[in-house]
Amino acid sequence: FTLPNATKVGLEIYDELGRCVETLDSRNVSTGAQSIDWIPRGLASGAYFCKLVSGSTVSVLPFVLVP
Repeated sequence: FTLPNATKVGLEIYDELGRCVETLDSRNVSTGAQSIDWIPRGLASGAYFCKLVSGSTVSVLPFVLVP
């Protein structure tokens, strides 16, 4: 993801029932392109959602996990 301004960022993974299954990051991040490596442990294959909160902006992206 890319940030236009330095801000606090929160990144969480939710299952298809809307339960938060993992919090990946919650910290202050500088301007520009960012990446976070994630190794899913103990999660079954299926549909999940990634929620990225950056300042007042919230983005939710669906994905399918196939371990």
